[in-house]
Amino acid sequence: MRARRRVAKVAVLGLMVLAAAVAAGPAVASADTVPPVTNGFYLALGASESLGWQPTLVAPNGQRTDQGYANDLVAFEAARGVHLDLTQLGCPGENTATMISGADRCYRSTGSQLASAVAFLEAHRGEPGIVTLDMGFNNVMSCMRAGVVDATCVSAHLVVVHTELSYIVTTLRAAAGPGVTFVGLSHYDPFAAATVAHVGGFGYAHHSDGAIYQLNEVADEVFAQNGLRVANVASVFHVTSATGRHARATTSRVDSVCDLTWMCQPAPLGPNLHPNAAGYAAIAGAIEAVLPAPWA
Repeated sequence: MRARRRVAKVAVLGLMVLAAAVAAGPAVASADTVPPVTNGFYLALGASESLGWQPTLVAPNGQRTDQGYANDLVAFEAARGVHLDLTQLGCPGENTATMISGADRCYRSTGSQLASAVAFLEAHRGEPGIVTLDMGFNNVMSCMRAGVVDATCVSAHLVVVHTELSYIVTTLRAAAGPGVTFVGLSHYDPFAAATVAHVGGFGYAHHSDGAIYQLNEVADEVFAQNGLRVANVASVFHVTSATGRHARATTSRVDSVCDLTWMCQPAPLGPNLHPNAAGYAAIAGAIEAVLPAPWA
């Protein structure tokens, strides 16, 4: 009788364990497990940097190349087993206003970069994808000319950036499907090279760094408000804060700009504010670093 009772208890305990396991579900269905994506689209939006713009002997002022950060990100993801179909809609010289209106060198007669991006996202609404947005630098660059940073001009343009970038981001998100990951890019300061090679010297580099920092603050706020991830390009190029730390960061900033852009190169290829191949690869790494599963 005692043996039968022990068998019965073991049987009941086994049924309880089995019931608990069934209720919990299989281990592979954990909420932390995200199935990998092996195919998707990559929509790169922005200005010349989004096109891999670099100076060449044929075009010393720069031309589109296949060595930009978008191309590098595709290669990085391919190494992980993820195939991305790349579409680049960027336009050299684009700012937030022209991205919306189309009053630029690319879309003047065909709409705008924003309208084209919306059409693309709506056409691919059911597909997984990545969208990078690199916008705002050209808004403030006009305030940093000939070795002088016009602080009043920068402040006025940053108000415009906040308003128009917010409109761009909300419009893009409304057009995108649920499987799309958005990444906004922060900006570096190419004029840090003024400390060693260009008009304006240390004072120009100091004030330009502050202007770019303020631009990044505005862009980061817009991105955060709309749930975008931020690729910290600024940290790759050692952009510091708007107050107080410029002197201590000068060497690292100048080294980064000289190593990762064409700003310290002699004519005819320099000085040019665009990244070189190493710079674009570093930017792609900053983007990849913030991609969530299933992309990363």
